[in-house]
Amino acid sequence: MNECSNITVVPKAISDRRGYTKLKIPKSIERGLIPSVSSIVWDFKEVFEVEVETDTLDSVLEEVGVGSVDILKSMLKEPRD
Repeated sequence: MNECSNITVVPKAISDRRGYTKLKIPKSIERGLIPSVSSIVWDFKEVFEVEVETDTLDSVLEEVGVGSVDILKSMLKEPRD
């Protein structure tokens, strides 16, 4: 990934619990457009759903062998009504 050697991709969604949930992706992707947002909580007008594994941040960090975190950046948005 961009010639970085300190990146580990973990194909999971971070949640408050382990399990599975449906990721809602706007159908605009089917028309050749790349959606800028997907969600496990928002309801979009037209979506397709993909089941994703969820896990806690602590569990994922332990799984990949990270003992401590100096900085964590996350992009979260409030659901719109």
